[in-house]
This record gives sequence, C-alpha cells and structure tokens, in this order.
Amino acid sequence: MSRYVLMQEQLDGLLEQIKRLNQINEAKDERIKELERHRSIVYGSENAGLISTITELEDEIHNLKNQNKELTNIRRDSTKKIQELENLLEEERKLRLYSETLAKEVEQQCAKETLVRELTTELCQLQKDEIEIENKRILELQKKIKRLSKQMDSGVDVGGYSGKTNQAEKNLETITNNPTIARDIHINSVIRRLRAQLLELRDQFNSNPLVTEEDRKQKKNVDTWLAELGDVVEDMKDIQEIRKDLKQMKYEIEDRRKLSMFHHR
Repeated sequence: MSRYVLMQEQLDGLLEQIKRLNQINEAKDERIKELERHRSIVYGSENAGLISTITELEDEIHNLKNQNKELTNIRRDSTKKIQELENLLEEERKLRLYSETLAKEVEQQCAKETLVRELTTELCQLQKDEIEIENKRILELQKKIKRLSKQMDSGVDVGGYSGKTNQAEKNLETITNNPTIARDIHINSVIRRLRAQLLELRDQFNSNPLVTEEDRKQKKNVDTWLAELGDVVEDMKDIQEIRKDLKQMKYEIEDRRKLSMFHHR
C-alpha cells in the first residue's frame, strides 16, 4: 500500500473522529444546560435534602466542563494533524507529478537517441547498397562491352577493321583496375568509340553490295551489335536514375538525422 493511500486513510479517520467528538460535545453541552436548569429548580426549593444533589450536580458540571475542554483540545490537535496531512499529500502529489514529467522526458530523449542511431545505420546501409548496386551494374556493363568488343574483333573483317577494338578493351581494363577514376566517363568513351566503329562498318556495308553470304552475316552482326550497344546506353541511363534516387534518399535520411540531432540538443 502506498504512502499516499495510508495518509489518506489517516486523514479520513481523523475527520471521522472529529465528527464523533463534535457529537459528544453537543451532548455534553445539552447535559450541562439540563443540570443548570435542575440546579436552579433545586435552589428555589425549600427541600433541604436536595443540597447534596446540588453538590453532586455541580461536581458533575465541573467534570463535564473539564471533559469539554479536553475535547476542544483534541479537536484542535486533530485539526492541526489534518492540515499537516493535507500538506504532506500536496507535497507527494507535486513529487509524483514531477516524477511522471521526468519519466516522460527521459522516454522522449531515449526515443530521439534511438531514432538518430536508426537513421545513421539506415544511411550507412543505403550508402553501402548504393556502392554494391552501382558496382554490380557497372561490372555487367563492362562484361557486355568487352564481349561485344571481342565479337567485333572475331566476327568482322571489313576494310582492315579487324582488331581496331583493342583500345576499347584496354579502356575497360583501365576501368576495372582503377575503380577510383570517373568510370562513367570512361565507359561512355568506350561506348562512343564502339558505336562510331559500328556505324562506320554499317555505312561500308550499305555502300557496298552484299555479294556473299558472309557479307550478309557480318552486316547482320553489325546491326545486332548496334542494338546491343543501344541496350548498354539504356542501362547507363538506368544506373544514373538509380544513383539519383539513392542520392535523394540519402539526402532525406540525412535531413531527418540532422533534425533529430538538433532536437536532441
């Protein structure tokens, strides 16, 4: 049982005691008045035998007055105790309110700190995912361009063009071996060179009659490679969009994290 409940019970008990004392006091006052009336009657009587009764009544009146005085003192003490208990109850109420307010503030503080940690973790994971996704897509593009380059070297021999894609492979090796350089620039450079070579090959095929089956096959290969190179360009655009979306998500998370840290201060 809490201290608050115990004090409340004490307060209720004292109030009930005061109520009973008031009732007793009222009864005593009424009894005193009645005895006073009897004494007046007796003093007015010629019956000498009533003198002893008067004396007894006076003694009883004296005792009743003393009891009345004691009851008054008890009531005063009880009133004082009631006031003290009420003051204690008020202090405990204030302490309980302060404790509840402090607990809420601590809970809010912990929630803010937890949010900052979660946002920081989410931001780090997002940066990691961004790097992994970009590296995976770039690696796929490198493999596709390298395969396309090898197909061109092995499958086309028009006007001394065989082997002219070796520079593209060297550029791809540069990208693979030096991940810190601007990969997009190098990949786009490789794509432009391959596309220029393929367009030139196609122009040569278009300007010369396709006499043999091999000529038609090579012309078809060039068209296929141009289409695949177009897919590579679209993949590069997709990578740019993914990178843009991830960057926007990073900005949003960073803003939320900074806002939480600001409120945390």
